[in-house]
Amino acid sequence: MKITNVKDGLIEKTTEKIAVRFRDAQTGESYTSELLLAYHGWPTAVQDESGAIYVAASANRLDHVDPFGETCLYVCRDLKTGQWEKRVVNHSVENGAFVDHRDTGLLYLGNGRMVLTHFTHNSDIYTNGKEELWVGWKRKVNEADPRNADAIVQVWKNRPWFNGSYVQYSNDYGKTWSVPQKVAVSSPHGPALLRDGTLYYAGRYGSQICAQRATVSYDSEGNITGIRWSGMEPILDAQAYCTPNEEIVLCEPHAVQLTSGRLLVAIRVQNVLNGKQQHSDLCYTGFCVWVCNSDDNGKTWKILDHTRLAGSPPHLLELKPNVVLMTCAKRGNGAPDHPRVCGEFGYLSDDGGETWREPFPISIGPNGDCGYPATVLRAQEQGQERYHLTTVYYQNDKTTTNLLYTDWDLEL
Repeated sequence: MKITNVKDGLIEKTTEKIAVRFRDAQTGESYTSELLLAYHGWPTAVQDESGAIYVAASANRLDHVDPFGETCLYVCRDLKTGQWEKRVVNHSVENGAFVDHRDTGLLYLGNGRMVLTHFTHNSDIYTNGKEELWVGWKRKVNEADPRNADAIVQVWKNRPWFNGSYVQYSNDYGKTWSVPQKVAVSSPHGPALLRDGTLYYAGRYGSQICAQRATVSYDSEGNITGIRWSGMEPILDAQAYCTPNEEIVLCEPHAVQLTSGRLLVAIRVQNVLNGKQQHSDLCYTGFCVWVCNSDDNGKTWKILDHTRLAGSPPHLLELKPNVVLMTCAKRGNGAPDHPRVCGEFGYLSDDGGETWREPFPISIGPNGDCGYPATVLRAQEQGQERYHLTTVYYQNDKTTTNLLYTDWDLEL
């Protein structure tokens, strides 16, 4: 295996403040406040028939957790130009709703048809949740004007809160989108397309990793008219692995159906062991990936215990029959046999996810606020084992949090 022709690029970095409209919680008067909404993260990428790349991300944010996230779509027709067109799909700031749209997944169905996923937090997480979350975003937003946090909380008191996971679709290459449809599960990279044309959405549901299947309806011109979702199918339950001293958390899975028909699901795993996140026999480095597979269309699952791979959350891509690329991020978690390092890494399997080669770096980051890489196969050289790939991800450079990509070739 050989990595060649590595080129890094920038999708979005924000350095200028924008005026955000607020309404004073005491007087009801409207005012504007300038904020540096320079946090953009958790991307997913797809490619259309022309070679254009589409990246969905949660953008225009103040911080890792705050009420400003907007679902945005970035489009690049030619990476050689480095030019990206930005479209806001779900507004939060402009319409004054202050709804945090997070973890945007994206799936391309062909001929301009796309499926987009995201989830939103209940407002309680910002007001009654972890103290550091409330203090963190409140302090930052009030640096511009001490009225801002109270103004946001007042909005939440006066409107219904649309908490949950959502799916939308587009028939025109992401220019317009359907009204968000609520679904039960959530995962950062969205559903997979199965060989029979149905969707398979593996995600978190409580302590479990479950899946929902969906049938897509089309009109006579091939446009999507609706998506009908089925009930829940269990894959794995974290409660089966918890002990009195160690809590195991399963979340943020990604699924793919291989050419063989096998369903492959990779899952983010982290723990709390004796009060903190750390390496254990169950959770390698305290932040790792478990892989499981099903050869009977999801009726039964086999968890591959030896594939507790460092880093998370995972994204899966089959390059050719049974050859699978998994990308994930390491955030400085260590183990006795594993160094502390931050950045985006790749793992390769030659046997349909049964075993994995040693990880290789795609991009080394400056700190642990990074990751969620997703990779698209741009092209394969005719008659050669060379794959042209593009991986999108986010990294924090200590001043802003940016959307980035790495263009690279993989020779097998």
